[in-house]
Amino acid sequence: MTSVTLPLHLLITLLVFQVGCSHTPNPDLLAKEWGYQKKTVKGILFQHTLFINKVIKIGKDTGNSIHIYLEGDGRPWRTPTHIALDPTPRNPLMLKLMALDNNQAIYLGRPCYFELSPACSPIWWTFKRYSEEVLDSMAAVVERYTRDYDSIVLMGHSGGGALAMLLAERLPKTSAIITLAGNLDIEAWTKHHRYTQLTGSLNPASQPPLSKTIRQYHYL
Repeated sequence: MTSVTLPLHLLITLLVFQVGCSHTPNPDLLAKEWGYQKKTVKGILFQHTLFINKVIKIGKDTGNSIHIYLEGDGRPWRTPTHIALDPTPRNPLMLKLMALDNNQAIYLGRPCYFELSPACSPIWWTFKRYSEEVLDSMAAVVERYTRDYDSIVLMGHSGGGALAMLLAERLPKTSAIITLAGNLDIEAWTKHHRYTQLTGSLNPASQPPLSKTIRQYHYL
């Protein structure tokens, strides 16, 4: 069975904290404070930064479930007309949320975030942020680190929620999805905010329904 060890009151507590937080520490400092391991790993097209909350011994019979944390879009645009040079989030909500999790967990960095440069150009954190290439690279990393686990729980905030939905169909072991303010229909989302359409990205709302065996919890 899958273990989802994040009570709703903890989610609400953290979200309230985020609203009132005006200063955000560097993700590396947060990781060091909480004892996370930091790794840089190769997916397919991209490199990814990982923060791991416990020692993972690949190739061992670990069983049970593993939680994968997916961050929001960060800061893809500096202004409405100027692309940011570094999209890395200033306030990594999911990295903080992972500190409340007693289960084995990994924070999976998105392509080009955390100052990773190979194969990067702004197209990957703007219009193609939810593209096939991004998803395939992230899925390859997840599969590498979860092959000895029975099930996967995907957790995503904002754009990470979109990625969680899109990754689930690529990861057969997915047993649950938890999203916080997820961008689950990117066409409706861009229209509502009058953003430019994300040409080259997949829309979770346009994909075939996920298996009924995958539990879904979507928090607004």
